[in-house]
Amino acid sequence: MGEDARIRRAAPGDRARLVSLWLDLVAHHRRLDPDYPAVPGIRDALQREIERGLTQPACRMWLAEAADEPVGFLFAEVEATGSPASGGGLAWIHELFVAPEARRRGIASRLVEAALAFFAERGSSRTAVRVESVNSEGERFWRARGFGERARILERRGPSG
Repeated sequence: MGEDARIRRAAPGDRARLVSLWLDLVAHHRRLDPDYPAVPGIRDALQREIERGLTQPACRMWLAEAADEPVGFLFAEVEATGSPASGGGLAWIHELFVAPEARRRGIASRLVEAALAFFAERGSSRTAVRVESVNSEGERFWRARGFGERARILERRGPSG
Protein backbone atom coordinates (compact mmCIF):
# COMPACT_ATOMS: atom_id res chain seq x y z
CA MET A 1 0.00 0.00 0.00
CA GLY A 2 2.91 2.36 0.69
CA GLU A 3 4.20 1.99 -2.84
CA ASP A 4 0.68 2.30 -4.20
CA ALA A 5 -0.23 5.17 -1.89
CA ARG A 6 -0.26 8.58 -3.47
CA ILE A 7 1.05 11.55 -1.50
CA ARG A 8 -0.19 14.90 -2.70
CA ARG A 9 -0.70 18.40 -1.43
CA ALA A 10 -4.18 18.68 0.01
CA ALA A 11 -6.67 20.84 -1.87
CA PRO A 12 -9.80 22.75 -0.79
CA GLY A 13 -11.98 19.85 -1.94
CA ASP A 14 -10.26 17.62 0.64
CA ARG A 15 -11.59 19.48 3.69
CA ALA A 16 -14.11 16.81 4.73
CA ARG A 17 -11.57 14.02 4.25
CA LEU A 18 -9.02 15.91 6.34
CA VAL A 19 -11.52 16.52 9.15
CA SER A 20 -12.38 12.82 9.21
CA LEU A 21 -8.72 11.78 9.38
CA TRP A 22 -7.96 14.36 12.06
CA LEU A 23 -10.89 13.15 14.16
CA ASP A 24 -9.44 9.64 13.80
CA LEU A 25 -6.12 11.01 15.09
CA VAL A 26 -7.85 12.57 18.11
CA ALA A 27 -9.61 9.24 18.81
CA HIS A 28 -6.23 7.48 18.57
CA HIS A 29 -4.76 9.86 21.18
CA ARG A 30 -7.76 9.34 23.46
CA ARG A 31 -7.29 5.56 23.28
CA LEU A 32 -3.65 6.03 24.32
CA ASP A 33 -4.48 8.49 27.10
CA PRO A 34 -7.96 8.72 28.65
CA ASP A 35 -7.00 12.18 29.98
CA TYR A 36 -6.27 13.52 26.48
CA PRO A 37 -8.20 16.79 26.51
CA ALA A 38 -11.64 16.96 24.97
CA VAL A 39 -12.02 20.15 22.98
CA PRO A 40 -15.51 21.66 22.82
CA GLY A 41 -16.43 22.39 19.22
CA ILE A 42 -13.54 20.29 17.94
CA ARG A 43 -14.93 19.92 14.41
CA ASP A 44 -15.06 23.72 13.99
CA ALA A 45 -11.57 24.08 15.48
CA LEU A 46 -10.20 21.46 13.08
CA GLN A 47 -11.90 23.11 10.12
CA ARG A 48 -10.21 26.42 11.03
CA GLU A 49 -6.81 24.73 11.29
CA ILE A 50 -7.37 22.95 7.97
CA GLU A 51 -8.30 26.23 6.34
CA ARG A 52 -5.07 27.73 7.68
CA GLY A 53 -3.14 24.72 6.42
CA LEU A 54 -4.63 25.04 2.96
CA THR A 55 -4.35 28.82 2.53
CA GLN A 56 -1.45 30.27 4.53
CA PRO A 57 1.90 30.45 2.69
CA ALA A 58 3.81 29.26 5.76
CA CYS A 59 1.62 26.14 6.05
CA ARG A 60 1.15 22.99 4.05
CA MET A 61 -1.11 19.98 4.28
CA TRP A 62 -0.53 16.72 2.46
CA LEU A 63 -2.95 13.88 1.96
CA ALA A 64 -2.08 10.21 1.47
CA GLU A 65 -4.51 8.13 -0.57
CA ALA A 66 -4.60 4.44 -1.35
CA ALA A 67 -7.13 3.10 -3.83
CA ASP A 68 -8.60 6.62 -3.92
CA GLU A 69 -9.34 6.48 -0.18
CA PRO A 70 -7.72 8.87 2.32
CA VAL A 71 -5.35 6.97 4.62
CA GLY A 72 -3.20 9.72 6.13
CA PHE A 73 -2.29 13.38 6.36
CA LEU A 74 0.39 15.74 7.58
CA PHE A 75 0.05 19.38 8.66
CA ALA A 76 3.25 21.45 8.66
CA GLU A 77 4.20 25.06 9.30
CA VAL A 78 7.31 27.19 8.96
CA GLU A 79 7.23 29.20 12.16
CA ALA A 80 10.32 31.31 11.53
CA THR A 81 12.89 31.52 8.80
CA GLY A 82 16.51 32.38 9.15
CA SER A 83 19.87 32.22 7.47
CA PRO A 84 22.09 29.15 7.77
CA ALA A 85 24.60 31.34 9.65
CA SER A 86 22.01 32.02 12.35
CA GLY A 87 21.06 28.35 12.62
CA GLY A 88 18.16 28.64 10.21
CA GLY A 89 14.50 28.87 11.04
CA LEU A 90 12.19 26.62 13.01
CA ALA A 91 9.50 24.51 11.38
CA TRP A 92 6.84 22.35 12.98
CA ILE A 93 5.16 19.16 11.97
CA HIS A 94 1.96 19.82 13.86
CA GLU A 95 0.09 16.66 12.97
CA LEU A 96 0.87 13.34 11.30
CA PHE A 97 -1.58 10.48 11.05
CA VAL A 98 -1.79 7.28 9.06
CA ALA A 99 -4.78 4.99 9.50
CA PRO A 100 -3.88 1.81 11.42
CA GLU A 101 -4.63 -0.45 8.44
CA ALA A 102 -2.17 1.53 6.27
CA ARG A 103 0.73 1.70 8.73
CA ARG A 104 4.19 0.17 8.33
CA ARG A 105 4.13 0.70 4.58
CA GLY A 106 6.22 3.86 4.29
CA ILE A 107 3.33 6.32 4.04
CA ALA A 108 4.24 8.33 7.14
CA SER A 109 7.88 8.50 6.01
CA ARG A 110 6.84 9.82 2.62
CA LEU A 111 4.60 12.44 4.22
CA VAL A 112 7.51 13.55 6.44
CA GLU A 113 9.83 13.72 3.41
CA ALA A 114 7.37 16.09 1.71
CA ALA A 115 7.31 18.32 4.80
CA LEU A 116 11.10 18.35 5.16
CA ALA A 117 11.48 19.35 1.51
CA PHE A 118 9.00 22.20 2.05
CA PHE A 119 10.97 23.33 5.12
CA ALA A 120 14.28 23.22 3.26
CA GLU A 121 12.84 25.37 0.46
CA ARG A 122 11.99 28.00 3.07
CA GLY A 123 15.39 27.96 4.79
CA SER A 124 14.32 26.11 7.92
CA SER A 125 17.10 24.02 9.34
CA ARG A 126 15.33 22.89 12.52
CA THR A 127 12.17 20.83 12.64
CA ALA A 128 10.15 20.16 15.76
CA VAL A 129 7.38 17.72 16.51
CA ARG A 130 5.44 17.11 19.72
CA VAL A 131 4.91 13.51 20.79
CA GLU A 132 2.66 12.61 23.69
CA SER A 133 4.59 10.72 26.35
CA VAL A 134 2.24 7.71 26.12
CA ASN A 135 2.79 7.41 22.36
CA SER A 136 5.77 5.03 22.33
CA GLU A 137 5.14 4.00 18.72
CA GLY A 138 5.20 7.65 17.65
CA GLU A 139 8.35 8.33 19.63
CA ARG A 140 10.13 5.37 17.99
CA PHE A 141 9.04 6.63 14.56
CA TRP A 142 10.45 10.12 15.13
CA ARG A 143 13.67 8.95 16.80
CA ALA A 144 14.32 6.63 13.83
CA ARG A 145 14.26 9.75 11.63
CA GLY A 146 16.85 11.61 13.69
CA PHE A 147 14.57 13.52 16.05
CA GLY A 148 15.68 13.79 19.66
CA GLU A 149 14.41 15.28 22.86
CA ARG A 150 14.97 19.00 23.35
CA ALA A 151 12.53 19.85 26.14
CA ARG A 152 10.16 18.22 28.59
CA ILE A 153 6.74 19.35 29.70
CA LEU A 154 5.97 18.44 33.27
CA GLU A 155 2.36 18.28 34.37
CA ARG A 156 0.74 18.11 37.77
CA ARG A 157 -2.73 16.84 38.37
CA GLY A 158 -4.94 17.89 41.21
CA PRO A 159 -5.32 21.10 43.21
CA SER A 160 -2.49 23.57 43.33
CA GLY A 161 -0.97 24.58 46.57
